[in-house]
Amino acid sequence: MTLVIENVKARRDRNIVEHAQQVADAQAEAGRKSSVKMDDTLRIQREMIYDFRDYVMSDGDLTEITQRIWDNFF
Repeated sequence: MTLVIENVKARRDRNIVEHAQQVADAQAEAGRKSSVKMDDTLRIQREMIYDFRDYVMSDGDLTEITQRIWDNFF
């Protein structure tokens, strides 16, 4: 009888550990997905800023650029 009880306890303990591992794996995967999404967002913003910087540097007419920015945002 004690062998049966020990097997039941061992199975229960194994299930608890497996469940905890699955939860930890799911949380780690969610963290990685979130990190990739944030990295993509920052990459797009960085590209937009660099493109605008290059445009400003190549155009040379800061008065017109400043006026257009002013008109669009205020």
